[in-house]
Amino acid sequence: MKLLKYTMVLASCGAAVLSAQAQNLVNNGSFETGSLADWALNPSGNVGVSSVEGAADGTDAAVFNGSNGNVDGVLSQSLSTVAGSHYTLTFDYGTYGSPGVEGQTLDVDVSGTSSLLQETAVSPTGGLDTPFGAFTFSFIADSSSTELTFTDDPGNSTHASYNDGVLDNVSVVDPPAVPDGGSTVMLGGMSLAALAWFRRKLAQV
Repeated sequence: MKLLKYTMVLASCGAAVLSAQAQNLVNNGSFETGSLADWALNPSGNVGVSSVEGAADGTDAAVFNGSNGNVDGVLSQSLSTVAGSHYTLTFDYGTYGSPGVEGQTLDVDVSGTSSLLQETAVSPTGGLDTPFGAFTFSFIADSSSTELTFTDDPGNSTHASYNDGVLDNVSVVDPPAVPDGGSTVMLGGMSLAALAWFRRKLAQV
């Protein structure tokens, strides 16, 4: 019974290590503050936070070109990174509008001392509530500070079809959730040593 208890403690410690490794570097990535706190934006750009359009995580999301406004919204956030480390960017993006309306396009840029990632995300066809698509991209940091930027694509049609781009659940993770070889070896070694110690203690009882 004691051995089982100690094993469960070790498993919990291992889960805590993996959880720490998978910490999200993005602040307010699901916009659940109800605002654009921690994000920089083009002061004149048409982007805000709302719960009306629906959300992929929680109740709020960032909305681009809402109320048939101009297609000029830009959101960015500076992340603390380690040069040479691999990062995974994930987010959900959808279109709020009449059912079946054409999806919107979001330009995604990541830069350090150089451009690290330039991609576009095209959402599924729109609807009420917003149908979201999940997007994943990877990059390697080249400095201690990395800028993540989302730009409402200027080619989006909003005045004619009354549709809004909706961004939510933004995450940048390092390292990946799967532990690297060094972490696995270290955790395994610690576990074996601890189990040997537990067995010695039980034998003394």
